[in-house]
Amino acid sequence: MSHVDEITARTQAVLARSRAFRERSQAMREEHKALIERASIKSGQLHFVFPASNQDRPKH
Repeated sequence: MSHVDEITARTQAVLARSRAFRERSQAMREEHKALIERASIKSGQLHFVFPASNQDRPKH
């Protein structure tokens, strides 16, 4: 494998990890937004909503 091929492979791996991180972050933002919307009550106050277990949370 040439030096250029090694750099290309490493760059593609970094981009893949970055893309996966971005997708997980977006999913978590959407989940948090949904939790806040569900927690909203008509007076505009919030009450806390906790997941049933820690197994429901995505791993980093």
